[in-house]
Amino acid sequence: MSIASIKLCPQDQCTGCLVCKASCNHDAIKEVMNEEGFIYPQIQNDACKVCHVCENVCPVLHPFVKNAQGNTYAAFALNDEIRKTSSSGGLFGAFALQVLSEGGKVVGASMDNTGYVNHIIIDSKEQLSLLQGSKYVQSYISERVYHEIRQYLRQNIKVLFCGTPCQVAGIKKYIKTNEENLYTIDIVCHGVPSPSLFAAVYKVIKLKMPNMLAYNFRDYKNWLVCSSVNVNVNGQVVNRPLYGKCTFYQDAFLKGFIHRENCYSCPYASKERVGDITLGDFWGIGRTKYFSQDIRNGCSLVIVNSERGQELFGKIQDKVFCEERDIQETIDGGNEQLVKSSCKPSARNTFYKDFHQYGMDYVIKKYHLNLKKKKSLAKKLMSTIKKMICH
Repeated sequence: MSIASIKLCPQDQCTGCLVCKASCNHDAIKEVMNEEGFIYPQIQNDACKVCHVCENVCPVLHPFVKNAQGNTYAAFALNDEIRKTSSSGGLFGAFALQVLSEGGKVVGASMDNTGYVNHIIIDSKEQLSLLQGSKYVQSYISERVYHEIRQYLRQNIKVLFCGTPCQVAGIKKYIKTNEENLYTIDIVCHGVPSPSLFAAVYKVIKLKMPNMLAYNFRDYKNWLVCSSVNVNVNGQVVNRPLYGKCTFYQDAFLKGFIHRENCYSCPYASKERVGDITLGDFWGIGRTKYFSQDIRNGCSLVIVNSERGQELFGKIQDKVFCEERDIQETIDGGNEQLVKSSCKPSARNTFYKDFHQYGMDYVIKKYHLNLKKKKSLAKKLMSTIKKMICH
């Protein structure tokens, strides 16, 4: 049979899960980075044995059967420390701690000290902080991580995997069987930007702030999409908001200029979900129906999509507050990706080329990107007064 008979999915539909590469026993697929910094699989003709395994595991060519719409909840962790160190209500932390307490492993996205995000495996609560917090950039899943997950499951060790819906579909295709020890959480995803684009921004910030310890995509005090950094000040960790040019990234993300091409036609942007549990921010909570709880420290959207998800959710009931809500409340409140993909702006076709050719200042001006500016003294005083009144 000819090598020409092997067909990977079209590039504009490829999610970059790389389950095809992880499943190839002949090392016949390599990773190729395109001009935008996204990774794609490429078959090496001289090594390919035409076994078709790569085609058969592809979640694009062979879509995963999604779960019917599950029950929807507004929820948050009762443990204030978990909630404060999380993007919204801390439900991922609660689920992770439960699986770890049972001797299991947790797999999620972690940022390294160069700004790249990779999926890693943890086995202790002391490592949980590595996986907490939103990362608005595509995470890389290595072959080693895929292989280790399968090994743990074969040893009857529970594994909780959290990622974008396409990553969850990938891991399920890789495992193949309906593995009872695998629990999956998919996030409400708005799209994933290029890892190399964010790494370039991260590098600029690091040069300006050599004492930087970590970058945060979210303001955890105010439950906002607002970048900040943790810095070392005389041995103490201090959180400082970012201002100016380097904050263009969050506006480019929110406007959809920097998503991977397939994100604009995402088959997982649906109320029917691929994961056992879906997590996100419960945007819109309380707008159409009264919600009695204080949400200033964040509130999670939780959708329980399967019996396995219900089992795990049931185990943490004493550790969280939860209230069943109508899913339409959060769709109308901002979670439109539960019913449709992110829209592709026409400017998306030129953004990456302009950034790499002309740089940060050029794209900020051309694409009218908003930068976070420091508040004036008067505004700071007004903000302080409002907070005092609210309390």
